[in-house]
Amino acid sequence: MKFKKYLSILIPIILLVMPGCDDDTITINSTGEVIVINEGNFTDSDGSLSTIDVGTGQVINNAFNNVNGRPIGGIVQNVVLFDGQLFILTNTADKLEAINATTLESIGTISTGLASPFSFAANGNKGYVSNWGVFNLNTFLYEESFIAVIDLSSFEIIKKVVLDVQPQHLLAVGSVILIAKVGGSTVSVLSTDTDVIIRDITVPQRPDNMVSDGNGNIWVICSSGYLVKLDPSLTFVETEIPNVPVNGFNENIAIDHTGSNIYILAITGFMPSTGAIFRISLNENQVFPSPLPALDNIYGLGIDPFDGTIYLGDNNAFQGNGTVITYDATGNLQGTFAVGRAPSGFVFR
Repeated sequence: MKFKKYLSILIPIILLVMPGCDDDTITINSTGEVIVINEGNFTDSDGSLSTIDVGTGQVINNAFNNVNGRPIGGIVQNVVLFDGQLFILTNTADKLEAINATTLESIGTISTGLASPFSFAANGNKGYVSNWGVFNLNTFLYEESFIAVIDLSSFEIIKKVVLDVQPQHLLAVGSVILIAKVGGSTVSVLSTDTDVIIRDITVPQRPDNMVSDGNGNIWVICSSGYLVKLDPSLTFVETEIPNVPVNGFNENIAIDHTGSNIYILAITGFMPSTGAIFRISLNENQVFPSPLPALDNIYGLGIDPFDGTIYLGDNNAFQGNGTVITYDATGNLQGTFAVGRAPSGFVFR
């Protein structure tokens, strides 16, 4: 839920800086590692990464800084895993940072030519970055939006695909990139062979985030309160689920390890806010309350694809560092972990 860009323009709040939290050590019945995306404070541009060893519970904060000897240097909007690399998108400063997914060593950086970058997807040796563009203080809309096409060998922008409205999340599906155009009511289909938009799919207003289910179907969450499934040819909406609880923009959704349930984080209020988790059954096409409790200041959501553990990020009302809280699918508390500022997302590896 990345709304720092809006707040930095509309609500100039100075947030308190608190001392960093010590690492927790909690045992979880799983294996692997979770990378926590700490968005950071918009007045400080102090986004960071934390890692959690889910076998031992050991947390390493400022993981990028520790390896590379410098901070990420921006507000982290998204981190995407592709081909053994993590692609970090930040604004203030606007840049793309690529790192080795195992060692976290920096591989390449693009620090010019982007404008409020938000999401990343890739196919082969080409990467694609959605750029909100320039914020218009009169209309409160983003203009001059585009997709940056990147040569992943040289980390150079080789093309810009101009868009008519603000884009949001991207999703690679075979030889195309889906572009959720949150500023309108379409999902654009961009060919990675020609880097040209070949068609638009009409959806409910403000398409935001997209996931693929266990059968390879593409689901799109819209900030107008709908979850829709695209048909296999990616030309029209095949299924529409209305009355989905949303909070207006930057919808935070995750699909569970069975591929048959989508969880959504619905937020009400602000500082403090309350986050409630809902489950959307893709087999029944219905929305159900989840057994997880509603909690203050929940800002991030992720589900471990290996064992189904649910991860929530508590932003502590942006007053200092945050906390990761984990539950099983039945709502039993598993553990808590002290992480960085405003934990907003998770990458599982």
